[in-house]
This record gives sequence, structure tokens and C-alpha cells, in this order.
Amino acid sequence: MTFLDNLRNIFQIFLALGIVIMLFFLFFSSSGVIKKSNLEKKLYKTEQRLISLQNHKMKIDKESKMLSRENLDLDFLEEQARIQFNLVGKNEFQINLD
Repeated sequence: MTFLDNLRNIFQIFLALGIVIMLFFLFFSSSGVIKKSNLEKKLYKTEQRLISLQNHKMKIDKESKMLSRENLDLDFLEEQARIQFNLVGKNEFQINLD
């Protein structure tokens, strides 16, 4: 084997080692493909949770406006009292549809 053959073999080994190291960092480092994919999934779930919480907040805001002094809806107030405290009148019976 000549000096150039040895040099070529060493170069190929370093090249292969460099490629392996680059692939490792590409997939498994903190900024790698797998980490990015996991973060995107987590972001999607967090966004869905945010939308759910925003919808819940809007529902609560609507109900609180209906119970404010300016917009007091007596039918809504009665309905909520019946639901919360399981109230029924003398000649009434309760049917749960849940």
C-alpha cells in the first residue's frame, strides 16, 4: 500500500465518521428533526387547549352578562338555580337529559 492509498483510507474514515456525526446531530440533537416534530405536536395540542379554554371563557362571559343587574334574565336565573341546586316546584318533576 502506498502513502496515497493510506491517505485515501484515512480520508474515507474521517468522511464516514463526519457523516455519522452530522446525521446524529440532525436527528437527535436539541434542534434535530425528532425534537422539532415533538415540539410541533406539543404546540398543536397546546393551541387546541387554548381554543377550548377561550370558548369556555366566552361561555362564562355570556352567562355572567346574563346574570348582571343590567341584563338580568329571570328565566335564565331560575334555570341556573334549578340546575345548581336541583330545585323542583310542588307540582313539578325533574327529567335529566344528560
